[in-house]
Amino acid sequence: YMSIGYSKFETQLNKVELLLTTAKTKANPGLWLYKHDLRTPMFMLEGLCRIYRNLKPTKKLKKLNERFKSLEDSLGALDYYLSFEKEFAQNKRIPGVIKQCIRQERKASELHLNSILSDDSWLNKKRIQKIKKNLAEIIWVENDIKEVALLKHDYLVEIKSVERFALSTHYNLKQVESQLHELRRRIRWLSIYPQALSGVIVLKEKKPMKAYLKKYITPDILNSPYNQLPVSPEIKEHIILEKNTFLALSWTISALGKLKDQGLRILILEEAFLKTQSIPKNQIAMEVKRILGMDYPEINSLLGQASKICKTFFEEKNLEKMVIS
Repeated sequence: YMSIGYSKFETQLNKVELLLTTAKTKANPGLWLYKHDLRTPMFMLEGLCRIYRNLKPTKKLKKLNERFKSLEDSLGALDYYLSFEKEFAQNKRIPGVIKQCIRQERKASELHLNSILSDDSWLNKKRIQKIKKNLAEIIWVENDIKEVALLKHDYLVEIKSVERFALSTHYNLKQVESQLHELRRRIRWLSIYPQALSGVIVLKEKKPMKAYLKKYITPDILNSPYNQLPVSPEIKEHIILEKNTFLALSWTISALGKLKDQGLRILILEEAFLKTQSIPKNQIAMEVKRILGMDYPEINSLLGQASKICKTFFEEKNLEKMVIS
């Protein structure tokens, strides 16, 4: 019996291996891997480690997860600085010294990514071989029925954990990074698992649709590739999620993501001003406002909008209604 989990890990590792084989011939492997979306299979591998976290020996999966996370985090840091560097390049209102500061951060994140690739032996065959060896030593579940039951249990445990975290904020978000970004990260895993487990989780629509869900079902959400779940004919056991509730989750992740990015845009500029100018904090805030435009929302306003979205979403009890069977 080939465990579902083992085969899902193998699928993602093969994608990673293919990318690494080409990357090692490049002058800047880190940047090449970033541009060729190494981040997606790394997310999937992280997701698989998280959802299978209770398999024995748990230490092995924990170690693997740390390894995947370290590489994915460094790709994320490069994405953060590179995106803002590109976006700010054409903005005449941003002082050259600020652009230079962000450029240096981007170069540092690129160096960090390349050092992880070489220090952790990702670019030679060693790392992938070692990971495959570790996966072969894990005690996988002996049949589909038990394995899918275990996955469903862990998915429900994760839902409870997300709900607890959201409740701990009293749906009143005060921080961009430690609350808004963190809450979005946590609920996002619930939509990454169905992709990583490709074929285990299926969507089924309960009719008629509950009226309160209609606000979430926008064309963007309906057409998003993240909401077209993969189908796998060889998998006979499934976790069934209610389709419109899952789309509500997707809408919430997307809406919180837009607010988070607006907040991070303010924070990255403030950070660059702090590093390069010796001016008081309230003056920095005014400088940033001047750059982004006087009508650009303040952080408190963005956090207020995010809090409202969370309050509505969680009080509708969407997550606990999402798993049908």
